[in-house]
Amino acid sequence: MIGDYTTDSPEATESLACSFADSLSPGSVVALIGELGAGKTCFVRGLARGLDIPESVPVTSPTFAVMNSYLMGRVPLHHFDLYRLSDYDELEAVGFRDFVGGDGIAVVEWADRIQDAMPNEHWQVVITDGLEDNQRVITIGRN
Repeated sequence: MIGDYTTDSPEATESLACSFADSLSPGSVVALIGELGAGKTCFVRGLARGLDIPESVPVTSPTFAVMNSYLMGRVPLHHFDLYRLSDYDELEAVGFRDFVGGDGIAVVEWADRIQDAMPNEHWQVVITDGLEDNQRVITIGRN
């Protein structure tokens, strides 16, 4: 599912991510890169739905908790938000290495802040504003 995609609404972004979930398997790591409000958490919500995590389970940004785990889908989903991270010691304190490359899927918002800690092989999703209101350009690739 490598390529450039344009979405025109949060629902379309979630739908794209839901489809992208089929490209992932246990041990996959996804780096999410985008400005504040770009739609990173919206993308994670779509991934969760694609992994059969029930819609009754709220998928929210773990900005203050740093990590949320969703264990009720077909594969565990570990969602990191590193926006408030100040150093690598904090990354280790939340057990980052215990979850990356494990039996679940790790999704890392603000992964560009910890590039050295990311595994050599991972997916990269870059979300930028499009030309129209609510439009997003989403680039999915492998690193």
